[in-house]
Amino acid sequence: METMNHARKLQLYIFCAIAVALSACSTAPQEGTQATLPVAARDRTVEDALQLKDDGKASDAASVMLEVSERVAHDLRAQYLFEAGQLYYSVPDARHAGEVLRKLNNTAPNSGYTKILKAQLALLAGQTQDAIAVLGSTAPIDIAPVSKGIFWLTLAKADETCAATQPETPSVPATAGKNRPKLQNRTMSACTQDALRARAEANDSLTSPSDLSQNQDALWRLMAAQSTPDLQALKAKSASHTLQAWLDLALLARKSKNSVPNAAINAWSAKYADQVVLNQRLLALRGLHPEKLRHVAVILPTKSKDLGRFAKAVWDGFQSAQKNAHEPYPIKLYETDASPAAMLAAYRSALDKGANLIVGPLSRSSLSLLTQRRLLAVPTVALNVVEEGKYPINLYQFGLPIAQEARVVARGAKEKGFSDAIVLKGNTALDARSSEAFIDEWTQLHQSVKGALPVQDLPGIGQLASGGLPAGTMIFVAADFQSALPAIKAMPENWSVFGTSALNTNSPEVAQLNKRQKIYFVDVPDLAGKNALSDSPLQTGKPDAVLTRLHALGIDAYRFSKLLMRDELRYNRPLLNGETGKLSVTRSGNVERDLPLLSLQHASLASYHADDLAKLAPPGER
Repeated sequence: METMNHARKLQLYIFCAIAVALSACSTAPQEGTQATLPVAARDRTVEDALQLKDDGKASDAASVMLEVSERVAHDLRAQYLFEAGQLYYSVPDARHAGEVLRKLNNTAPNSGYTKILKAQLALLAGQTQDAIAVLGSTAPIDIAPVSKGIFWLTLAKADETCAATQPETPSVPATAGKNRPKLQNRTMSACTQDALRARAEANDSLTSPSDLSQNQDALWRLMAAQSTPDLQALKAKSASHTLQAWLDLALLARKSKNSVPNAAINAWSAKYADQVVLNQRLLALRGLHPEKLRHVAVILPTKSKDLGRFAKAVWDGFQSAQKNAHEPYPIKLYETDASPAAMLAAYRSALDKGANLIVGPLSRSSLSLLTQRRLLAVPTVALNVVEEGKYPINLYQFGLPIAQEARVVARGAKEKGFSDAIVLKGNTALDARSSEAFIDEWTQLHQSVKGALPVQDLPGIGQLASGGLPAGTMIFVAADFQSALPAIKAMPENWSVFGTSALNTNSPEVAQLNKRQKIYFVDVPDLAGKNALSDSPLQTGKPDAVLTRLHALGIDAYRFSKLLMRDELRYNRPLLNGETGKLSVTRSGNVERDLPLLSLQHASLASYHADDLAKLAPPGER
């Protein structure tokens, strides 16, 4: 019956997909948009599975992940089968997880994926020793990075069950198997020690803030149940830096009945600078009350000569958004100068004073300092973006990067029917990021880049003009308006020119341009239309583009922070129709915006200064 129902559903989806194409199932899409088929009418993806998981539909998510595993290359199949098994295990659904295990045995019988799921099913069946045996026969070095945290969590759970259910020395049948660890001498104390080691390893391997939080709580509870001599003995023989750090912290707490002195906590933090303690535990150890201290900290360089007015625009926007709101936590401004060291000091101060969410920093150089860490103690909404490298857990990059605008332009140009592009690039770091991002997105969209020229190469542009451009070719300008102006003047009027918000200017030279030239750019909604700024507090004649954008950024940063505080984030789907565009957030923590694409003739032109955005970048990139 289940197979028959599935077949009927599939027939229905196919019928509806055909009907959509014939405009019988829905209204015709407007120009420039695409009709969206039902999820089941196309190949479902990993992201579909993750969204179902986010929505609490683990079994449905596992079903999609199994579909994905059938389509990927053989060397990737085990990973997606394992992910499906984890989803079933989380429910828990031992029957379906067992079916996945059989598929894993056929695909990768000796892989870490197979052994972890086998151990998890043994735990569900109450076979603790079997689970320990399977994991004990697995070398951690053979575990794939994506599953390493799960490996250590599973081992920790097995060891904790061993400690709780086998207070006496367990016996092992002689037929246990050659790969089974020798458990005859394992006592409850040994199981507990192994559990502590596994929890410490998991702390270094997990990538989810919630998983890390739960693991640190479990680690702390496990240490609290042990005697001081046992903790000291384990610390003396432990080779794990992370476990030694946590044991040191637990022993510090034992020395003081009421609270640990600040000097001792600070000394511990300096010694173990790479260790991040979540859940405001350090405040509690100091004898403080985290619930009473909780607040949202906004860290801005309002004292900076170069960045002060930008910081004030953000803060004004943030305040205007929360003016009439009734929030459970107060909002506090931490004022700094422009130096990364001052930002870091303010960040530490905010944590010490009980901040449970931080907004900032504003400059890229300050943000670069934070991105050197693996984990941040509280969710942090950065007001800029660092586009390269790994990002810390708990970091959300909420800036207005030029690279993101370039990607939006690429998508907008494709929707207008262009298939080929020529890139004109300026000579600044911002221009380089803009051109690289456009080319990357354009090629990912399976479009073609026919050539690239410096924006100052007027002879080269003239040569292109004399030969003529094919109908499907557009020009992308990765430069600000003043730098691009001579090139734009040299272009034939039938060329279609695209650029970022750097083309938004009320410069007098705009009036000199050919009115029939097609020049497009993207910008935040406040700068997208002639009447968009009527209610802006920054409206004084022609608005300052950078200040207007940063004011809008402050408004949206507040709204985004509220979603974070309420645990209402949903990834890779529309999240907020904000002042800076339609917002969504990727699973890596990058906030993306869908921005309006408009023509220069119909825009609300603004006072753009090319060096303003450069001031928000590190000195070496200006």
